Amino acid sequence: MDFTDSVSGPDQAEAHRQFLQFLRGLRELDAALGRWRPDYGRLPAAQTADQTPTTEAAVIAAHRRYSEGLRYLADHPEATQSLGGPAADDVAAALADAHIRFGAPAAPLEWFVPGAASPAPPTPPTPPAPSAPPAPPAPPEPPPLMEAAGAGGAEADLPVAVAGGRIAQSPWEVERAAAGRGTERTPPGRRGPPVSGRRDRGEDEPPPRGSGRGFAIAMGLGALVIGVIIVVALVLGARLAFGPGPTAAATTPTVAPATLPASDLPTGSALNVLAPATDCSALPTGQVPAALALSSPASGLGADPEASGYTNPYVSVHTGSAVGSSTRAFSLVVAVLPYQATPPASGTPINRAGTVQLVAYWDGTAWHGALRSWSGSAWTFPTGAGSEVDVAQAGTQVTVFWQGLVSGDKYGLILATSTGCAGLELTSAYVPEETYGSESSP
Repeated sequence: MDFTDSVSGPDQAEAHRQFLQFLRGLRELDAALGRWRPDYGRLPAAQTADQTPTTEAAVIAAHRRYSEGLRYLADHPEATQSLGGPAADDVAAALADAHIRFGAPAAPLEWFVPGAASPAPPTPPTPPAPSAPPAPPAPPEPPPLMEAAGAGGAEADLPVAVAGGRIAQSPWEVERAAAGRGTERTPPGRRGPPVSGRRDRGEDEPPPRGSGRGFAIAMGLGALVIGVIIVVALVLGARLAFGPGPTAAATTPTVAPATLPASDLPTGSALNVLAPATDCSALPTGQVPAALALSSPASGLGADPEASGYTNPYVSVHTGSAVGSSTRAFSLVVAVLPYQATPPASGTPINRAGTVQLVAYWDGTAWHGALRSWSGSAWTFPTGAGSEVDVAQAGTQVTVFWQGLVSGDKYGLILATSTGCAGLELTSAYVPEETYGSESSP
């Protein structure tokens, strides 16, 4: 599917944003959990989870993207259809699976994180006082012969209530359950009382002797009360003698979210993806490693692997060598200047380049994407789902995806390392020069 057509209005633009959010969350859940779902049209399920351990916080964040996006698309079917046939079919398949297995538009969080949303335990019922046991109900009158003979077939067709809450099953569990039901034997119906010669001749049976039955019930209740008193006394005595037993530990793992090394953390924020760039007083300055020298910028529309292969706008650039585990932390910033936008007139190079910045940050082991925007008075990092920036690497090519890029935007690049900074496709006043979409897809 391709999002090249201009949106017809805010509803379609919002549906596009929510769809990409759903795709990102779905991909992250697949990577963390492996095959937890069936294939959704063009969105095949991951057979196994990635080898890299995933934190509980990352799973919760992925579930938020997946569930919020899918619920929006479920509530706005017209906007969903505006995305196009393939996307609408994928959404329909995901919604159908969630409704079948969970009875909701999206899988609940406790499916992925045990105990994340566990309900409160029910209040135990107050037992009746032993001194005043309730009177036993009178036994029902035996049905007539003709009614008892036909009772088995009627009761065999009634639904059976299942104790406990509703447990969602995966498609493979449903298939196994269906196969097992095919071999089960139908339980026999309730059998009526035997037909004797006296009943056949129309004679009445003598009434039951109530005195003997009442005495037996009274004796049984008395024995039950005595047994309960003995059990309670034994339990209390054991607790007084030996003290309370060990308490079972909680089974939900408590995993701290992943953080960057202290040297890469910012001053006053959770993740400073611009830490190397804030010290750039000019472009160029210092010395950039030859392995990170930038060349061959390009832009256009391409398959975003973070959005399950759907098409998104991108800007790409080549580095001198492939970024890997031996590469120290650095920031690659795509400075974007939309049509008729006015950039800041003063400040350091990073604060004067464009009015939107797509930040690709390499922390030494993985890429991080972030969006930075100029409000007219200050630079901020938006936190909404629509500010997602995806970073992909293939060899020496680093590609930055962002759905907000449109024709007419100008862009340039800034590379900032711990030893120096450099610019590409920027004027001496740090204004972006390259036009988005003037190159072919990678």
